[in-house]
Amino acid sequence: MGKTTFVQGFAKALGITTRLLSPTFIIVRRYQLSHIERWLYHLDLYRIREAKDMSQLGLSEIFADTNNIVVIEWADRLGTNLPDNRLDVHFSSGANEEERRIDLYMKQNEENIIKKAIDVVNNGGIIIFPTDTAFGVGCRIDKHDAIDKLFVIRDRPVTQALPVLVRSKEQALTYYQHSSDIVRRLMNQYWPGALTIVDECKKDLIYSPIRGGGDTVGLRWPKHELLQQILRGVDVPIVGPSANIHGRATPYSLADLDPEFVSRVDFIVPGVCSVGQSSTVVDCTVTPYRIIRQGAVKL
Repeated sequence: MGKTTFVQGFAKALGITTRLLSPTFIIVRRYQLSHIERWLYHLDLYRIREAKDMSQLGLSEIFADTNNIVVIEWADRLGTNLPDNRLDVHFSSGANEEERRIDLYMKQNEENIIKKAIDVVNNGGIIIFPTDTAFGVGCRIDKHDAIDKLFVIRDRPVTQALPVLVRSKEQALTYYQHSSDIVRRLMNQYWPGALTIVDECKKDLIYSPIRGGGDTVGLRWPKHELLQQILRGVDVPIVGPSANIHGRATPYSLADLDPEFVSRVDFIVPGVCSVGQSSTVVDCTVTPYRIIRQGAVKL
């Protein structure tokens, strides 16, 4: 994917003139930054298989020295030994074999991020967050002032309904008016996942602008562990449209977020969208059901 090439560019930006070589066979290489007592450690953990192999590398000492900059290929081999405060770099294929997409996000103490997001939402705030499909923006469905503000900051007509994210199938069924066989079948087959199911709702439980003034609601249980923890902590559904001004491009990474839009919300949850494609939307108020939007789930 070009990981070593990326590290070579990173080292050059730090002022290191020595050409970096892949450390695949020796695991660790280090390079001194020009004229100062700081070191860049370049690790490649591809050949590491057991915890005992990891203990012999002296990683705890390398991480403990704040003068060190450490870049790790195959960092997932470290598991829970990875530092909480880090920058994660994700590579994926581009439109052709010569292109790479690079997504960056700061990995901080995840428990603190989740707690902060829950507190902001429970106090009527609006947050941006990763889902399995795209970055979303939302608030509690029972905070009407926050819902009204969300329509304003997204510049979205109030006649256009908002999708709603739930923490379980059981929670979803409390908001649908009926629990038809087709709704249950689609839930069982595709949830948690990238399918938004539209059906008639209990209007007294869902603020009118969320349902676009109509009788239906689109619910989805996302397959994203960090977001699921937030949903469980908030304990009521949150609205989850894409985190963009209405009509502009859908953001699939932190880098895609519009700075103008970001300035309008209360908190951003960092993360990566595992699917990177919009959800499929299906209308179950008709027989047979109707596909409103064909997305990540192919129906």
